[in-house]
Amino acid sequence: MNDLMKITSLGEIFKPYGIYPQDRFHEKTAVRVFQNTHPFHHYAKEAEHFIQTQPVNSDRIGADMPYWGKKYFSKEKGTRYFIISQDSNSLDAGSIVFYAQLMNNEISPDEINTYINKHCLTKFRSWGEARKFLLLELELDMDYVYLTDAKKVYPIGKKEQNLKADQNQRQKWLSFEEETSRKLVFEEIELCSPDVIIAMGTNALDLLNPNLPTQSVILEENKLIQKIARTIKCENGKILNELIYSPLPSGANRKYFNQESKIKVKEAIYKYLA
Repeated sequence: MNDLMKITSLGEIFKPYGIYPQDRFHEKTAVRVFQNTHPFHHYAKEAEHFIQTQPVNSDRIGADMPYWGKKYFSKEKGTRYFIISQDSNSLDAGSIVFYAQLMNNEISPDEINTYINKHCLTKFRSWGEARKFLLLELELDMDYVYLTDAKKVYPIGKKEQNLKADQNQRQKWLSFEEETSRKLVFEEIELCSPDVIIAMGTNALDLLNPNLPTQSVILEENKLIQKIARTIKCENGKILNELIYSPLPSGANRKYFNQESKIKVKEAIYKYLA
């Protein structure tokens, strides 16, 4: 069972950024739908605890809530994975973080599109591939996984323009607040005190260390374990200074997401934990 005090602390980290205001969580949002379809799930209950720590409203564009497994903030022993992914910033595409609560056998992979269509949620074309990668190919225990988006803080005052903005415009807005997103991700890591940090895609790499080689070079040289720009001192005293790179199964990163690269990610995790 997760420690609700930790989830309160997590909420307090996000609160000043105003990216999860309570008034955005109406009945048709993915979180509310999940709470209705899976009311006894740990995330359905703990997400509500998190939401209640957030401001009632905000002038910022909202973001996908982070996901945490049912034992991540518990005292139980287990390897904890902090995974940084990225929303596509498109209104008609989901993200790994957006649907992470459905990846740990909460729903059959064959039923995901029926679930999404039935509840009028945004589509996520790569959900099956992402689930297979994390759960079956990397063999991660989802009970000990924390998932968050990389760049997720938009400039204040863009909320009203969001519905008319395209993917390129949202990327530009995110770039204006890149340092803010970087600060937030480092704060998340410090609180979550993971054993392993997995940076999926270029946005995650850029936030953790903007001076790293390109992902093509990292994969070609098979040097997926890379340095973080600065040493991270976690709340539990753990010191972290390395990340593991992984390609994303969607967007511009998709061309790097193949069987060879997936094997390299798994090998890097084993090497890191050895």
